[in-house]
Amino acid sequence: MNRYLSSKSFSKRLIKKALILLCLVTTSNKMEAQVPIPTASQLAWQQAELGVVFHYDLHVFDNKKYNQAENRITPIADYNIFNPTHLNTDQWIQSAKAAGAKFAILTVTHETGFALYQSDVNPYSLKALKWKDGKGDILRDFCQASCDAVGMGTWASILLDVVTRQSSISAFFISLL
Repeated sequence: MNRYLSSKSFSKRLIKKALILLCLVTTSNKMEAQVPIPTASQLAWQQAELGVVFHYDLHVFDNKKYNQAENRITPIADYNIFNPTHLNTDQWIQSAKAAGAKFAILTVTHETGFALYQSDVNPYSLKALKWKDGKGDILRDFCQASCDAVGMGTWASILLDVVTRQSSISAFFISLL
């Protein structure tokens, strides 16, 4: 008798194929086509189609080639190099809107940890500058410019610990709220 058709070998192959087929059938019955349904905020994000993110930091003014690795660990000694003479957040938002942006995000603390807002907690902030007599607040200006024009958001880097030497980044962020 042919080895292929021997009853023992044939039975094993038949059982193996039957089990595989059974697994496929039962699995495919349980696996109905499920399409993920986006949340309302995910739909809004998708429908916005275009947005802008503004990154603004002390390194804009240091006249050095940008080096992310060094910028993260080497704070700028003289904060007062930050001295924008023609800063106009209204113009930022108008340009973004003219380009078709539906939202704008401002990086309020970039990788150096320098805060673009007034802070009693973070000494590495606009409050420490001579610019606008230490009363400048780019976050406030940005919010006033963008709230009515486009959707608005902010981003804060988690690398504040490098500059502020806080024992806990979480505690620091909580204190900013």
